[in-house]
Amino acid sequence: MEKSIIVIGGGVVGLACAYKMAQKGLKNITILEEGACGARATTASLGVLMPYVPTIEKPTAILQRTSLEMYEDFAKELVDFSGVDIEFEKLGHIQILHSEKQLEKAKKAVERSNELDKKVNGENAFELLTFEQAKELEPNLKEAKFGCMYSRMTANLSTEKLVLALKTACEKLGVEIKENTSVNDIIIQNGKVKGVITGQGEILSEKVLIATGAYSAKFSHVIDNLKEIQSQKGEALELKLEERKFDRLVKMAGFYALCKKDGTTFIGSTSSRKPDFSEDVKEKSIKMLMKGGQRILPEISEKDIVRAWAGHRPHSYLGSPLLGKCNEAENLFVAVGHGKIGICTAPFTAEIISSLIVNDELLIDLTPFRVNKLKLPGSKD
Repeated sequence: MEKSIIVIGGGVVGLACAYKMAQKGLKNITILEEGACGARATTASLGVLMPYVPTIEKPTAILQRTSLEMYEDFAKELVDFSGVDIEFEKLGHIQILHSEKQLEKAKKAVERSNELDKKVNGENAFELLTFEQAKELEPNLKEAKFGCMYSRMTANLSTEKLVLALKTACEKLGVEIKENTSVNDIIIQNGKVKGVITGQGEILSEKVLIATGAYSAKFSHVIDNLKEIQSQKGEALELKLEERKFDRLVKMAGFYALCKKDGTTFIGSTSSRKPDFSEDVKEKSIKMLMKGGQRILPEISEKDIVRAWAGHRPHSYLGSPLLGKCNEAENLFVAVGHGKIGICTAPFTAEIISSLIVNDELLIDLTPFRVNKLKLPGSKD
């Protein structure tokens, strides 16, 4: 039987899009995942949902801001429907400011946030704190020469539970999920999508959505711009400490510490844009992570390390995710290139894509995310 749509990719974006399409009434949806759903970038992530910087108003930041504002309701609905607790927690974060330049940037962020009237439980979403004020919130803070910026918007969730909840919700809505199924090509006849070719044969479909993350260049022979979606390798550490050091996420100089109630502490993360899909973590990366982590928690050492791991984010060299219809064929869609914010932007991405595919409705102007956009030097998109 011909499918209504095939979603290629079972990461958080593919799963969320399928969930929302099924929720809107679309039947006969199939997700094809090369390995296990969420086993790549999604579960390699620490599940930190970080707010956009309010001084930045480029399209990706707006996508991130809108999605983060949706997340609490999205999480509650998903948990209620699937029965899986994704451990969503609005914990906030403190950014330790380590230079005058950072302080000036933080002042602009707080000012802009107040202009946007962003509130969390009736209080400003962003706020500047002195070191003494920050220590009242987090007594284990060791330094903040230029003060801190406090955001109440930052949240955290379990990526493993998120994947399980989305899979469960999809299956409850009748979505077929086929793992360990590699898609080798997309069938296009007379300018129209007809299905896909897998390792097990052809599957016919009226529509196809490509949501293959960092591995999207595999289909660049179909959509040329997918060659601009490349791996951005990120590495992180898990430590085991005797107690929880911080209730909030604490960030400094590009690194952050995320502490769990049982003393499990995560230090993240490195970022490398080499087109390398290796998952090994080199010794120099461990030392870099430890050095960054020790600026936040001086007492940690390599003996506290439980594990180190890597994942591959889908970095877009076009400056933004690619979302929407493709010129290459009728009924061919993409949702790729979310970089570090795929989990954070999943709710709004899923609403955008599902509304477009199911109802032919544009929720936002997709021009900045157009699939055939040009790669321009210095592009602000």
